[in-house]
Amino acid sequence: MTDFSSRSWSITRSGRFVRPKVFYVSGERYEPIFHLAREAAEILHTLNIPFDEKSRFTPHITVLRNSHLDEPVVTHPFEWPILRARLFESKLDEDGKRVYVPI
Repeated sequence: MTDFSSRSWSITRSGRFVRPKVFYVSGERYEPIFHLAREAAEILHTLNIPFDEKSRFTPHITVLRNSHLDEPVVTHPFEWPILRARLFESKLDEDGKRVYVPI
């Protein structure tokens, strides 16, 4: 897997996914993150674990859920240290709330 030792991602902007009302921060295209996404997809495919192969990969850091913020929040770029990569599965719990479970 991609080694992220002593690396960081330059966060330069913020935005919102309309559904599911997620406010996020992100940065410029950082090739090691895209490489990791390709590696993860290959592993999931090899293990016959279903995943959405048609979605466009959008690296981001979720800041708020059920957010109604529309204005940009990132006014000064900053570095986000990458300590490790972790894959999560998105599931609905017994109450129908979305939860993310580490794989």
